[in-house]
Parts: sequence; structure tokens; C-alpha cells
Amino acid sequence: MIASIRTERGSSTPKQRQRLHQLKRRLGWTDDQLHEAIGAVSTKVLSAADASRCIRRLGGGELPNPPGQKPAPYQGRRQKTDATRMIAPGHKEQIERLLCEHFGDLESGLAWLEKNFDVKDPHDLLTAKRAGEVIYVLKGMIERTNE
Repeated sequence: MIASIRTERGSSTPKQRQRLHQLKRRLGWTDDQLHEAIGAVSTKVLSAADASRCIRRLGGGELPNPPGQKPAPYQGRRQKTDATRMIAPGHKEQIERLLCEHFGDLESGLAWLEKNFDVKDPHDLLTAKRAGEVIYVLKGMIERTNE
């Protein structure tokens, strides 16, 4: 439920007061000029509704989260998954070791890697998910040859 903007005297938010002072600086005004424009002796005595009206009137637009509305959900860094996590140096070494173990030499293994996974070097796999696929296939191939 979205609450209505508070109209009590002095209910302006710190973000609203900050925006009013940013507008004052942008317009090159003094504190007295700002107070005259908003019709109050201080931005702290404005109601949230009055502060919003003053911000709009002075060309400040809307605040990202207007008073009385729920803030936007947190948009922090997303957790990296195997599909987006970059290949680790250990993956490259493991792939090269498995290629040598199965094919006998690295050059033959790299030729197979290029043919089947369209990359010339294990580091070109880029993501951990793709490296994991190669490792899974190579381990299966080695297991079948050892049977």
C-alpha cells in the first residue's frame, strides 16, 4: 500500500531538502533567495507535499523515491553463476592435463578442442560453465578408454 505524501509542517525528507539545495546551487541563488522562492524561512519547515511541489516548480523533477512511496527494490550486484563466472586458471590447467592424458600430447588435444568446441585455447572458453562442459566430456572419454 502506498501512503499519501505527508502534509504536516516539517515533514520534508532529507532527500527533498538536499534536492532543494542542489537546485539553489544550480540556479546560483543565495539561501535567502531560496527561502523566498519556497515561501518559508527554512527547507526544514516544509511539509513533504510542499517540498515536492517546490522541487517540481524549480525544475528539479521527481525524486527517485517520492515521499510516501516504497523505495525501489535493491539493485545490488547480482551473484555470478557458472554461466557468467569467468574461467579460472585452474580450469585451463585441468583441461590441458586431461587433453594430454587422453590424446598423448597437447597439440592433438587442442586440435580436438578446436574441432568440437570451436576454440583454439582452453582459456578461450571464457565461462566456467563452458569449461565445466569440456572437463566433463574429457573425463568421460578418459573413463571409457580405461575400461
